[in-house]
Amino acid sequence: MSTNRESFFLSNEAWATRKYLLASGYLHHFRSENPRDKQFYCVDTFDSSSNGGRQTAGVPRSLRSTGNGGVKLIKVATKKMINGPENEVGELPSGAVATMKGKLEEVFPRILSIIGNEPALFFIDPSGSPSLSFNSLKPILRRKQVHTDIVLKFDAEVIWNRALESCLQECGHTNRCTSMLRQLAKILGVERLQSVACAGPVAALVENYKLQISAFGFTTVAHCIRDAVGLRSSSYLIYCTRRPGNVVVLNDLVRSAEDRLLLEFLNRQEVAHPDNALETDVFLRRQELKQLMVDLEKGSEGVNLTDKQWSILCDRFGEFHRNDFAIDVADEPEID
Repeated sequence: MSTNRESFFLSNEAWATRKYLLASGYLHHFRSENPRDKQFYCVDTFDSSSNGGRQTAGVPRSLRSTGNGGVKLIKVATKKMINGPENEVGELPSGAVATMKGKLEEVFPRILSIIGNEPALFFIDPSGSPSLSFNSLKPILRRKQVHTDIVLKFDAEVIWNRALESCLQECGHTNRCTSMLRQLAKILGVERLQSVACAGPVAALVENYKLQISAFGFTTVAHCIRDAVGLRSSSYLIYCTRRPGNVVVLNDLVRSAEDRLLLEFLNRQEVAHPDNALETDVFLRRQELKQLMVDLEKGSEGVNLTDKQWSILCDRFGEFHRNDFAIDVADEPEID
């Protein structure tokens, strides 16, 4: 990968790093909180065709075990895989990696029949090609297992442009056109979509998607991935959980992953003193956090955070680490 590539944070390699760090951190947290649960499934449907074999499995070796326990990984390949042949999936040995091929909506029923009601973490990209309809997600969203967590790679601009392209092909996108809204509604899981553009297509699509998932009993939060240092993109990581306390855990994991990716980016750019540049980034976000907390008071139940901290973590998921709240930025030295 070119060291001058501005979209490093959106690259397949960066997403592979996020996936590995989130899966590793989440599974360690799950094991510590649920020592009696002997089985856990990690279902990976992110595109890994361009990862170069780097960190594709997402299951840390320390969490794989023998006997009746351990983590079982199921990988879905919607494109040609570069990491070995397809495996037949039946009764998987502990810690095994099985690969299924095919469209997600066709593969999901097979996966659910295998994992049953065991705890599971899903990595899903509804903005992949072809786009995944919301109806295909419903069997996962309807699982009774409280430990059903989902990490979504959601590129709002891709979804918007794909619907627009389909609309142009169908009817020329006239003022009376409704096909674009129908396409978007299918992906978002709503019967009818109106006034998408009034709030900006990216913000509207993400909020619509989160709202539909929340209706199934999930707490949903979204993190906007940067396109380059200091620049936001239309690509989001959406986290869905039935255990609100997990939002705090994943928030810190996302923040730590983004800090690591920034340091890698700075090293690739051959920036002098990359650690100092990272410290500057942390200092600036803590200054912003101080301003956000000025108006917020009170306390919150169940997540060991104050209401103002919980509100910020949900509204600005992945942007601030819990440690940032403990730092009095007024006492920090100014950074030139």
